[in-house]
Amino acid sequence: MDPWERYGVFIASSAKNCPRIQHLSKETGLTQVVITELEHALTRNSSVIHRHTLFGKANAARMDLIYHLILHNSAEFNDDLSLRLWNALVGSSNASCEDRMAGWRIIVKADANAALDNKVLERFSAHYFDILPPSRLCSGALDFAFGRLARYVTQANLSKGDGAEHILDLTERIWRIFLGTADDDVASKAIKTLVDHVYLEHDVIALFPPLARRNVHADVANRCLDNMKAYFQPSVLDKPQPPSGIIPADPPMEPSLHTKYMRSLKMLSFFLSQIKGYPEFMTADLRPLIQQSPKAISGDKITFLYNPLTET
Repeated sequence: MDPWERYGVFIASSAKNCPRIQHLSKETGLTQVVITELEHALTRNSSVIHRHTLFGKANAARMDLIYHLILHNSAEFNDDLSLRLWNALVGSSNASCEDRMAGWRIIVKADANAALDNKVLERFSAHYFDILPPSRLCSGALDFAFGRLARYVTQANLSKGDGAEHILDLTERIWRIFLGTADDDVASKAIKTLVDHVYLEHDVIALFPPLARRNVHADVANRCLDNMKAYFQPSVLDKPQPPSGIIPADPPMEPSLHTKYMRSLKMLSFFLSQIKGYPEFMTADLRPLIQQSPKAISGDKITFLYNPLTET
């Protein structure tokens, strides 16, 4: 066991002693040491098959320590340390799928128990999440995105309409995962998250008056239809036009458009099937009151008599 690993085991043994962690972090720069040790372990283990840095019981102490540092010592993280930790947990410094999933578990767990203004988690959400490539948009990213939305709606003061723009931004991140992830299973999970837990059963929908709810639902349907329409109308404005008289072959359809078409179709179908179970979101069905065929009017004519008002 090299010196870094021995020191990592030592500091991990104090993971649950929060006052001790806070003291070490302020007096000895423990936060930076832990992140450096994590980066060192990731580099060392990347060359060994089936050797993990965060995944598994052997790394539970390291995970617990990082979790408590995020939870209790967010003030010790500057922009550089926050970015290094993000890359080590779920970003470019972590090449293991299992370790990244463990990293997401740390982030999601910390986010569920931390204050809404936790500086580390704020940087993760506001600055680093949106630059994740499609291959990194996994179920952990979806859990983090929805968790931030749910906690913001629960803890923020929305009774006066505050924070509507931020809610839209947080919801848009779930849409980005839904349309952009390379994993179809994650996309299916995102559909259920958006439909069941955002647009139908979430607390934020309850804040809207009935007409506004129907407008939100109409926007969902229109967005899906627009995505599907784009599949049949690919933009050619930015493509070089062939010389006059030459008929080019049909250009290949972009995979992203096909993906958006199929996923939007699934989203629209699932949304329409689920909303039937929520009569409070449906408009009144007036079809039974409408005559199916013209009907002749019967009866005598009515003559109205009136006396005009004149000045006397």
